[in-house]
Amino acid sequence: MPKMTGLEVASRVNKKKLDEKVIILTTFAQKAYFEQAVAANVAGYLLKDSPSDELITAIRDVSEGKTIFAPELVVNMISVENNPLSTREMEVLAVAESGITTKQIAKQLFLSEGTVRNYLSAIFSKLGVHNRIEAIKMAQSNKWL
Repeated sequence: MPKMTGLEVASRVNKKKLDEKVIILTTFAQKAYFEQAVAANVAGYLLKDSPSDELITAIRDVSEGKTIFAPELVVNMISVENNPLSTREMEVLAVAESGITTKQIAKQLFLSEGTVRNYLSAIFSKLGVHNRIEAIKMAQSNKWL
């Protein structure tokens, strides 16, 4: 989204107490994003690779007042333990996982390059690693990503 993220939209809808229901459709099946979505009071959080019939069912269920979360996310929430990273650090690491540059990460997350470097440095320190590859491998092996 060009001017704000889906989570920011959901948060604004929630704060303004609007009747609209928000379903997040994302590629991110990570605890940090999911927690933000729950905090924003979304009605659904689904993965983009979900089968179309599941998406249709989810939209119908949400329109009937139900809350729908992708099963993969619930499993991921249960299996994630002892993650020392903050939500924002997880966002930076998740975007870095694609192998893009610091400049590209900054642009995607609407941060300065210096801020991204600071987050990466904090991530490396907390995880006891020396670079992005090691941080990503550790996060993947612990099912944080």
